[in-house]
Amino acid sequence: MQFKKLLQMIGIVALGMSAAMAEITPSGSPAEVADDLFRALKAGQSESVKSMLSENVKVFEGGKLEDSFTAYAAHHLEADMAFLKDMQRAVLEREEVLSTEVATVTSMYQLSGTYQNREMRVKMTETLVMERAETGWLIHVIHWSAQ
Repeated sequence: MQFKKLLQMIGIVALGMSAAMAEITPSGSPAEVADDLFRALKAGQSESVKSMLSENVKVFEGGKLEDSFTAYAAHHLEADMAFLKDMQRAVLEREEVLSTEVATVTSMYQLSGTYQNREMRVKMTETLVMERAETGWLIHVIHWSAQ
């Protein structure tokens, strides 16, 4: 009887692990897409991130502009995923403005955690501009700023 329970527990753990490893796909409202983007970056899921961004996305970060997903992937994507991997996020403020075809989500949040063996607390602002696509909301502009 205990062996059967052990096998059930292993199955539950394996199911949980496979769900955690599953690609994150954007769904729902623009605010939910903003949360999906954060989760995909934190999980290191570059293909999920790519699926949420237009090919010609404009990413404003650290005073620089990446003018396509290809440029973002070549210069900042890996570093952003590495930074967010061990960070926790608390959303402090969020506003969603949407029309039929376009949405803007502005967020202010606190990141805290460890990066390169250093404890970090960073207050972030994020602006996402999205357009409705066949598959849901597609991000066209990202602006991140840290305090």
